[in-house]
Amino acid sequence: MLYVVGLPVGNTRDMPPRNLDMIKNAKYLIAENEYNLKEVLSKLDVEINAEVIYMISQQNGQAMTPVEETLFPRLSEL
Repeated sequence: MLYVVGLPVGNTRDMPPRNLDMIKNAKYLIAENEYNLKEVLSKLDVEINAEVIYMISQQNGQAMTPVEETLFPRLSEL
């Protein structure tokens, strides 16, 4: 089953508990980039065990190339 869960951009108290549970128990997460995901999850005090697929590849903390062209074929394999 696919759930689309937005992360709060400003106030972390805006995150509903049900969404938090979905993130904590997910097998896979898709995120824009590693930095933003780690920053928000750190503020929410959440550790994940999911495989994370990033929409933008990174090297040395710098955004490199969008991965949309490989993302959808990969999702169909999950």
